[in-house]
Amino acid sequence: MLARVSGSTGSFSKYVPLDARKFEDYSAYITYSVTLWVWSNSGIDKQKPWMDINNGHLIYEHQTQVELLEYGFMLHKALVEKSGKLRDFSGILAARKDLVELKAKMLETTPFGEVRDLLIKGWEKINVEAMQGQILENLSILESEVKLIESKKSDAFRVALTLFGLIFSASFAKSVADPLWQVFDWWLPQESSYSELYLFSLSTFSVIALVLFIRFLIYRRN
Repeated sequence: MLARVSGSTGSFSKYVPLDARKFEDYSAYITYSVTLWVWSNSGIDKQKPWMDINNGHLIYEHQTQVELLEYGFMLHKALVEKSGKLRDFSGILAARKDLVELKAKMLETTPFGEVRDLLIKGWEKINVEAMQGQILENLSILESEVKLIESKKSDAFRVALTLFGLIFSASFAKSVADPLWQVFDWWLPQESSYSELYLFSLSTFSVIALVLFIRFLIYRRN
């Protein structure tokens, strides 16, 4: 299964991947589809002081390492799935943060450099680095899509704002601005047409400033 061949003559060692283990007590062969731990005779002899009837001294520790390899793979697989379904900046930023934290945790799985190097080599063999690249690429594409959508929304908002400002400013200038200027006796152009245009312009800018301020508060809260 590890060699991915149904039968062969001679030694099967030519089909197996490179040993991910530095020492000669046991070998670790890791591929995308299967992992194989093989003890040497000398390694078995060194483990005899801890021997139990179930051979757990040869199995349990390395079974945990394999499960940790698979767990790291599954966490990245989940992030790959998640990174293709996000639709807002907050989700994209959260996914980037999760990926950074996951990378850090993978380097902190054990204080033993020998085991850590074995795990890192194993994750390379099962394409964890490729999945990390796929996650970042998915997030980059989604970020571009969100920016495009936000840009279109902003364009529509600006058009609506302009129309609203022009419609509302005319009535605001007559019903609010004109009486207000008369009460406080503020300066106005002498020509009536110019004074109306002056009040209309001030009203338009006031309405636009108010709407932009409200929009800023909404985006800040989001």
